[in-house]
Amino acid sequence: AAPVQARCLRSQEERPKLAFVIPWYGKNIPGGAETLCREWAERLTGAGHAVEVLTTTIREFQSNWNEARYRAGEYREGGVRVRRFDLRPGDHQRFNEANSKLLAGAQISPEAELAFLTEGPNSDGLIEYVQKHRDQYCFFFIPYLFATTYWGARAAGERAFLIPCLHDEAYARLPRIRQMFSEVSGIVFNSHAEQMLAQRLFPSLDRAHTVVLGMGLDPEIKCDPDAFRRKFSQARPFVLCAGRKDATKNTDLLVEYFKLYKRLNPGSDLQLVFIGAGKLADTGDDIRDLGFVSTDDKRNAYGAARLLCNPSVNESFSIVVMESWLCGTPVAVHAGCEVTRNHVESSKGGIYFSDYYEWEAGLKYLLERPELCSRMASAGAEFVRANCSWDVLLARFSGWLAGVVDSKEAGKQA
Repeated sequence: AAPVQARCLRSQEERPKLAFVIPWYGKNIPGGAETLCREWAERLTGAGHAVEVLTTTIREFQSNWNEARYRAGEYREGGVRVRRFDLRPGDHQRFNEANSKLLAGAQISPEAELAFLTEGPNSDGLIEYVQKHRDQYCFFFIPYLFATTYWGARAAGERAFLIPCLHDEAYARLPRIRQMFSEVSGIVFNSHAEQMLAQRLFPSLDRAHTVVLGMGLDPEIKCDPDAFRRKFSQARPFVLCAGRKDATKNTDLLVEYFKLYKRLNPGSDLQLVFIGAGKLADTGDDIRDLGFVSTDDKRNAYGAARLLCNPSVNESFSIVVMESWLCGTPVAVHAGCEVTRNHVESSKGGIYFSDYYEWEAGLKYLLERPELCSRMASAGAEFVRANCSWDVLLARFSGWLAGVVDSKEAGKQA
């Protein structure tokens, strides 16, 4: 007979609760990991799983991590039970000192590593809740690099699972992070490229306890390009960049490329338009920063753009690439990001570039060939429909989790 825990995964009445643990949570907050967490929590709830989200009272990544946006307590958001826990005050200076070195790719001391994993967004109450109720949930920690994940996974023990949203970066090489990856019971990746990266970074990883899922998307999302042009007075053709604007996303590189393009092509009326959280330090007539916009405005922007450019090399899935295809626009991605490059190569939905000259050549080539752009976007949309179906992903998730629990229980009984 199957172990009790594994049987429970297949019985709607007796399924163990699933808890997604994330530093901040909500509908209108930016970030791929944040969207991924919310979508999975809501979809699994809709599929009959008992799902909760454990989070802090912070609003989002760019908030002051020592200031609460919400009251601690239980909420119901999008049909999901959300438990918010009071913040643990952190020493921002010590965190920022360690983080600055890691962003620069430098090695840090064990003391600095501990400061990074202790003084960031965290909650003693959340960790205590995980410890106290560790036998009642399967805990999914997302993303991998924050204190709530590191300390929460330690508290959850064999009930700890990761949705890491992993990048090839200094954080992933911290000794404590490497140890965490080796100790959790299972890992959910967003792409095969992310899974392969993890295998390179953590050679001892048990691949049998990992699965590639990503996120489901509505294949019939609608967009109104003219509505975007009217609302934002966008009369000129433009390249779109969607997402958080900061150094880790290569935003400055794209700005540098576009300024050079305009100098070398003074007759071009093309603009570069940014949407998403954060601010650009330098804009002008040819570069617009519209800030964080609504979901409808974002989709309308996809449809209105001539091209979506995602210059980031730190992606584990890239929702914006998938959504752009569904809205009829091809993409340009950085060749240094294995995940997005693989998406483009597999779908034939755009181009990738390694330097300015490749970017400029690709941009000019596509601007001169609107029919090719349409075919590329259609190919990308077909790729999304084939690989990002919620029905398929939910079934795969349930089967994988049951198998992991089966093997863990069998190991105990051996």
